[in-house]
Amino acid sequence: MASANFGIQYSMGQPIPTGISQGENFAMFAGFQPTYLEEFVLPTAERGDVNGDGGINVLDVLAVVNDILGTVPLTGDAPIRADCNGDEEINVLDALGIVNVILGIASCVP
Repeated sequence: MASANFGIQYSMGQPIPTGISQGENFAMFAGFQPTYLEEFVLPTAERGDVNGDGGINVLDVLAVVNDILGTVPLTGDAPIRADCNGDEEINVLDALGIVNVILGIASCVP
């Protein structure tokens, strides 16, 4: 299919001069060089963010309650994040601590 674009290529909606490679295109328009995935580091979840979704909310309280009741045990590093008061046990005090964080009246022990 022929087009009359007079030597202008379009990449991701951006016009670029003919002959510029894709890597140069990203550097020119986005301000960064392409990199490997291993260079990206995800932020670590804070204590109280039991499910690791980036926020402390009612889902974290439910995860702690489910662990206490034995219905859905916590795995991985979630038990560390669930231990809101830092006593190395997951119990109702941790659930209440997370509720206090949600209400803005307390914070989990770092």
